[in-house]
Amino acid sequence: MARGEMYENFFYVAALAAGCCISVPLKINESNMNGRCLLSGELDILSNTVVTGNQRYCTFTFYSSLANGILAALLGFLKCCCNVDTDSMRVVYFKFTTSILSAVAWINCLVCTIFIVIGFTEWCNSITNNSNVESCQQAEKWDWTLYTPADIDGSKFYTHLFMAEVASFCAVVIWFIIVMLSGRNFKQALLQVRAAEYYLTADDRMVYPQPIQEIPVYEVKSERGSRYL
Repeated sequence: MARGEMYENFFYVAALAAGCCISVPLKINESNMNGRCLLSGELDILSNTVVTGNQRYCTFTFYSSLANGILAALLGFLKCCCNVDTDSMRVVYFKFTTSILSAVAWINCLVCTIFIVIGFTEWCNSITNNSNVESCQQAEKWDWTLYTPADIDGSKFYTHLFMAEVASFCAVVIWFIIVMLSGRNFKQALLQVRAAEYYLTADDRMVYPQPIQEIPVYEVKSERGSRYL
């Protein structure tokens, strides 16, 4: 396996880990909030009411990160087990498909990161602007039983959302590197196949599509003897 292939497989593992670090904290935080989403939510400090954000934000970010993690695991498995290092168009098609899927995953991860960053920022701005705290993290120490809805638990909301935010940035960088590596590997495979079509390696035998014609020989006779041209 070439060094570029090894690097690409390593980043697939990193992308899988990043996807888990996004989806798992988001799901835990949503479970602590009893199925409610904090992304782009608001805090009404006068009535001690938590106005949760749009549930579609959390649903989209969770399933997007989960899909990227599954795709990373699938592509890494296929490259390790099913990709044969031969100069054939089948390998070229596989690497081309890998490049396209990696680009789609990168775009999906980028959109997911935008949702997380904007939603987390709006929620934290609502806390810092409506209460007497300097940072959003300090709100984890509040007594959340005093807030409505009564079944929410915000004791670890900042930790979970911050972890998902950092992991989303890492995932964007990782998938971008994967796109670059997969594109380069596809280009190299395509060049190898084209070179194999026009050039023969040292292990190949010289094969001619048509039999070599013999050079015609003419005999010229004269008084001095015969000559062959």
